[in-house]
Amino acid sequence: MEATDPILDPLMHLAYVAAATHKLELGTGIVILPQRNPLVLAKQVASLDVLSAGRVLLGVGAGYLEPEMTAVGVPMAGRGRRTDEYLDAMTSLWLDPQPSYEGRHVSFGNVDAHPRPVRPGGPRIVVGGHSPAAYRRAVTRGHGWFGNGTVADLATHLSGLTAAAAEIDRPARLGRLEIVYMQLDPVEVDADSPRRHAALPH
Repeated sequence: MEATDPILDPLMHLAYVAAATHKLELGTGIVILPQRNPLVLAKQVASLDVLSAGRVLLGVGAGYLEPEMTAVGVPMAGRGRRTDEYLDAMTSLWLDPQPSYEGRHVSFGNVDAHPRPVRPGGPRIVVGGHSPAAYRRAVTRGHGWFGNGTVADLATHLSGLTAAAAEIDRPARLGRLEIVYMQLDPVEVDADSPRRHAALPH
């Protein structure tokens, strides 16, 4: 992928897709959350959820490209904490009767947050990333986790998620963590492939 590739803004693109479909789930893979204003993004995502009758899946990550962060005035340092705060703030806007949040990177109160998402529990959050912090974020704040790599990498990622789940509690409202994985190495499918994947720790 090159910097000059014409990559559309995901929410604009998905609004177009929502109008042209009725059952297709609409997902981002991924929005770099520290680069967005969480109150504006929460409004945009809730609006898309309403327009699509509850089909939104919001994939998010903390980002790793310093030039991108610098260009929008966001420091690389602390981007993980900023991501966590933004997720918590957006969840309050979507779910709380009287939304409010007080953090280092975002604070608000007395906000009339409408429309609310139509999907019960709000849009599903999928956390991307391969770091211990990303694994913990997925366990504590995500309905799912998104990653990519080889089959060998997947075993490492699953171990990281398992370790995170053993260290911190997962909110019951999130349900069981769903794993979405894009395999990057050449894929040769044979009769033993499902068994090899099923044998991975989970």
